[in-house]
Amino acid sequence: MEGDLDERRRLDTQKQVFLENALRENDLVLQMALESGGIGIHVWDPQTGELVWDDRVRAQWGLRPGAHVDYETFMQGVHPIDRAAVREAIERALNPESGGYYRAEYRVVGIEDRVERWIVATGRVLFSNQNAVRLIGTTQDVTEKRRAEEKLLYSEALFRAVFETTSAALAQIDTRTGRFIQVNRRFASLLGRQPSDLHNTRVRDVIVDDCDHDWDGLRGLADGARGVFKADNVYLRQDGSVFRGHAVANRVDGLAGASVAVLLLSDLKDGI
Repeated sequence: MEGDLDERRRLDTQKQVFLENALRENDLVLQMALESGGIGIHVWDPQTGELVWDDRVRAQWGLRPGAHVDYETFMQGVHPIDRAAVREAIERALNPESGGYYRAEYRVVGIEDRVERWIVATGRVLFSNQNAVRLIGTTQDVTEKRRAEEKLLYSEALFRAVFETTSAALAQIDTRTGRFIQVNRRFASLLGRQPSDLHNTRVRDVIVDDCDHDWDGLRGLADGARGVFKADNVYLRQDGSVFRGHAVANRVDGLAGASVAVLLLSDLKDGI
């Protein structure tokens, strides 16, 4: 009996050691994930107002490590334009009917360093008897991502403005399917059509002569096999007349996908 008891104690000790090691390993993995993602942890008690931040959150608010923080500190760092929306998101999360889910994306102006950052904050509210007692969550600095998105939006808006207003005949083509995605008015007028007439139309359907060889070259833009596509073909207008055109196409990365090419078409006016 005594031997059996000793064996059980030994096994219990081994199990306890295993569990403690597993917890330490899990904590290490969590910390590595938080550090690699630049993710900060925050805990707020809406009953007492006590706020706990780790130093990653402090850095996002432009504060030195260990600096004192409270709810006023939090709101002081939030950009004045975004404060109302942040308060609304918090109040909504504190309502038990919301399920306690909290998410907000907003700007922060560093309290000490005055650097503007974009933050994504997420969290869950814990309730006791329908009263919010804790908001536990994370914050992540997404400034670089937001700036890249804004730069891309500006670039695409600029492209659309030039695409629609230029006197050049331009078309966007899906190089995988060989169909027009969009054409501007000048391009459509060369073919005696309206821009909407050519949407999703195959390029080869407006070309009279054999374009299979040329089309293989255009598809090469999709996989990066070639950087520029050039071809002379005979194009068919809606009224049945034809003209010889010179096409130059380049792949445009980031404009609705890497398979998009922008094609410039000009009338050679050589006659046939």
